[in-house]
Amino acid sequence: QANNASSSPTHTLICYKIFFTEAIFHAQELRASPIRAKPNKSTTRTIMFGGNPDSGTNLNNRYNSYQQGGSGSYVPPATTYAEKQTNVVANSLQTQHQAEEKAGAVLSQMHAQRHQLQGANDEAYKTRQVTEQARREMAEIKAKYRQKKMRLYIIIAVLSIVDFSMLLRMIRCGGSFFC
Repeated sequence: QANNASSSPTHTLICYKIFFTEAIFHAQELRASPIRAKPNKSTTRTIMFGGNPDSGTNLNNRYNSYQQGGSGSYVPPATTYAEKQTNVVANSLQTQHQAEEKAGAVLSQMHAQRHQLQGANDEAYKTRQVTEQARREMAEIKAKYRQKKMRLYIIIAVLSIVDFSMLLRMIRCGGSFFC
């Protein structure tokens, strides 16, 4: 509460006064006890920060670390810095190899797709050529059809003229072709 930004200076001074009063009170209790045990760091810290040294509880646990184990002896970290760095390098190499494998797989897929696209392009080119050839042949057939149609119109016209002339001759000769 002493570090609270909303507290007044008077409130802060009262909190400090209570804090120091409790610390002095606990120190006097330790001196008055029949067994004069030398306080260790955790007991002093517990007294200073409002804990109960008899119960072993500490109200402010931010000072607990792996160095303050239950027996008070030093407990080294599980791995050293060199081991950690070795693991980091090994993980990096493994990641690099996985990335290279995936890149190789992607490149082979892209190569196969390139061949598929080239094959599709060749087929499309052949189809365009066939379509163009079919268009030319259709144009030739259409031209031949027009020519035959014109010949038939000419034949029809010639036969119509011959038929009309025969009709006139029959009318002039009285029903006979020979007059």
